[in-house]
Amino acid sequence: MDSDLSIEKEQGMNIDSIFSSKGEAFFRELELKFIENLNPLNPTIIATGGGLPCFNGNIEKLKEIGTVIYLKVSPELIFERIKFDDTRPLLNKQDDQEKIDFIQNKLNERNVFYKQAHFIIDANQPIDQQLTEIKCRIS
Repeated sequence: MDSDLSIEKEQGMNIDSIFSSKGEAFFRELELKFIENLNPLNPTIIATGGGLPCFNGNIEKLKEIGTVIYLKVSPELIFERIKFDDTRPLLNKQDDQEKIDFIQNKLNERNVFYKQAHFIIDANQPIDQQLTEIKCRIS
């Protein structure tokens, strides 16, 4: 399950439109509601947006209901993965180097939350190695 896709479906608009029309605070409240509606008795793998763990005590809430894994990746790799994605509200209207710098700054700001995950996995390595490490950690 993807938290952003769930919120987009519920709101009938994409994240960029939510940010533009209703603001970041409104979006962060939607993320909180998403977490509050999770059922800990229904095991689910959830991909969250990068900001979700950093607001409203969300990292603690996630840790209470499940195992949190931070897939740690370099700013350059993040940039490569999203450079053609124009739906990221915090990255619009920047050149490539500004985007990499922005990503690095966000990672630095958010690291205090990310490092609270139960496990940190190096996501710069091939996916099969990541999956093997995750399986070993949660078994």
